[in-house]
Amino acid sequence: MEEETSDSELFACYLMRLGNEMVGDDIENAIEDIVITGINITGFIKSLLDNYAHYYNAYFQKDSQRENPDYFMQVLSDVIDVLEEYEEGYTEVLPQIITALKQFGTAFEKGHVETQTI
Repeated sequence: MEEETSDSELFACYLMRLGNEMVGDDIENAIEDIVITGINITGFIKSLLDNYAHYYNAYFQKDSQRENPDYFMQVLSDVIDVLEEYEEGYTEVLPQIITALKQFGTAFEKGHVETQTI
């Protein structure tokens, strides 16, 4: 029996694809593609963080909780949890991404992140 993919994992996958959805995709494939392509991880992280609010708004556009800052932080925390599950297998990219997302969350909580009306 196939395990159902969680919303958190689907959104994490969406983020790792920088907002591009792929049919039948999963988080592990998205992470592997980052590694295989040899993408500049610093540039990837910059793009991810610069556009995080846009990706969040697009992905959760129909969610009634979307504009709630606590929900925003819960989603971010869930994404970090998902990525941490895979961190050991992808040490060349995930620790940097996870650290950046944690710093992003801290900045958001302190009011230093522009969310374009989450």
